[in-house]
Formats: sequence, C-alpha cells, structure tokens
Amino acid sequence: MASSQSSTQPSGQRWEKLARRSNPDYTQTTFRNKYIPSFPLGPVMKLYRPDGVGFLTYMEIAQRAEQERLRAEQERLRAEQAEQARRDAIPRLLQMGLNIEQVAQALGLPVEEVSRYNGCNR
Repeated sequence: MASSQSSTQPSGQRWEKLARRSNPDYTQTTFRNKYIPSFPLGPVMKLYRPDGVGFLTYMEIAQRAEQERLRAEQERLRAEQAEQARRDAIPRLLQMGLNIEQVAQALGLPVEEVSRYNGCNR
C-alpha cells in the first residue's frame, strides 16, 4: 500500500521525502533551492551530469560570459594604467639625474622608448 501512495504523489514530493530520509537537516527550502530553482516563468528542472555537476542554463552561460568580458576589460584598463604610469615616470627619473639606460632598466622599458621620450622633450 505504501508503494501505491508514493506513486500517486508528485515526483517532487517523492524526491523531497527521499532527501529528508537521507539527511534529516534537509528542509523544504533547501530541497527547492537545490533541485527546483525558480525563474520568472516558474520552476525549472535542473539537469545534472553523471558526476553530479549541474549543467548551466543559457542564462547562467550568458552571465558568465558577461562577467568574463567585464573582467577582461578591467584587466585591459589596469594594464593601460600601469603602462601610462611607467611612461609618466620617465621625465621624473631623468630629472633626478638618472641616465637613459638606468631609467629603462628601472621601469622595464626598452632603451629606445626612453630615448624617444627624452628626444621629444629636449
């Protein structure tokens, strides 16, 4: 008789009962958050690979792509700022009396670039 009751229950309730039996601290909210994520259109079935890792939804893929695009843009801006800071340091180091080779070595720039800057300011 117990099997006929479980077969008449919606599958979500059967899974919830199984989850509670395996882990008594499992709450209904925990079950729903893990297995039935809610989207504006209602509950959506979450699919898992055989190794237990869930497949990403199109929305999650799009969010990750946007995050990666923003991260790459921030990294590009940071690199540009670091390069500009090195170029801005050239005249200060030359005014301190360092020669072109010392400035190039200190800033990690080619001697030709420091020479070009030095030639433009004279």
